[in-house]
Amino acid sequence: MKKYILTRDAKDGEIVADDVYIDLYNIPVILKNSVINEYIKKKLLDFNISHIYVLRDTKESIENHNEYSETIVEEYTQLVKEMKGVFSNIARGGKLESNDIQSIANKLLNSSENICKIVEALHKFDNIDEYTYRHSINVALYSMFIGKWLGLEKKEIMHVIEASILHDIGKAKIPKEILNKKEALSKEEFDIIKEHATIGYNIIEEYSWLDYKVKQGVLQHHEREDGSGYPYGHKGEKICLYAKIIAVADIYDALTSERAYKPRKTPFDSFEEIINIGYNKLDIAVVRTFLNNIASFYSGTKVRLNNEEVGEIIYLPPNNIISPVIKVKDIYIDLKKHTIYKIAEIL
Repeated sequence: MKKYILTRDAKDGEIVADDVYIDLYNIPVILKNSVINEYIKKKLLDFNISHIYVLRDTKESIENHNEYSETIVEEYTQLVKEMKGVFSNIARGGKLESNDIQSIANKLLNSSENICKIVEALHKFDNIDEYTYRHSINVALYSMFIGKWLGLEKKEIMHVIEASILHDIGKAKIPKEILNKKEALSKEEFDIIKEHATIGYNIIEEYSWLDYKVKQGVLQHHEREDGSGYPYGHKGEKICLYAKIIAVADIYDALTSERAYKPRKTPFDSFEEIINIGYNKLDIAVVRTFLNNIASFYSGTKVRLNNEEVGEIIYLPPNNIISPVIKVKDIYIDLKKHTIYKIAEIL
């Protein structure tokens, strides 16, 4: 339950319910979903922020912030299994079934209350052979989050989920020896992979139960703001919102997942890469919305640094989320100031 309280009364482990701003500059100093701790409380008081909104009556779930339940793992595994069934059916020349897609989409939509646990759990799954199916589910989850954070209506969010589920369906028609190749792809092989967007669109185009914008999301998810994408080299406003959302979710999940030819990056290395890509190739509003919200879920998370020490993320600077403050024993390490340290692993 959301409560407005005196900052000095905030308790360790409670969750910040809204972004906290400095009135004079309208700049957030604490991000929504940050976990209250001594460091954050002092920062709020230093900025003379006397009251904040927190989530209360959720203490048990907050204390288990870094754990994921067996139920969520089972739900996730079942979704991947259903996604694999959809791909296998298309690969055999079968039809796309409305019930199959709606079943997956509804389960994803209804799982949104477990956002923190789902996000934390995603990087635990490393079955490379099932990457394509897991990736489709992960991208749908991230895209759903972005849709909610952008304030889209429920119907639009459902359409975003459907487009995300199907964004790589064209890969069902790509030879597995290319999809699962452990070495870098040749130019010819990459050109074949690039056909999946058009192939996917051709697969779903005939189905009247899919919204037009869902189909465009599938077709355009590799288009880029500067025109460097494919299949048509569209720019800016010619790219539909669903495709812009999927593009960010797609890149983030690819970076943070273990793949046949490339090890995964940490979320924070991935944030930095997306920021660098985003200036030219991605919709910057979608990028900012995604990163500011997704980063806050790592508040309170245990991490291993590149010197092998284990610490906890206690503060994410809103203007520099790639360099959080880490507490190691009784020492605070600001990664922006102490650049010799990096987050090597999320624990």
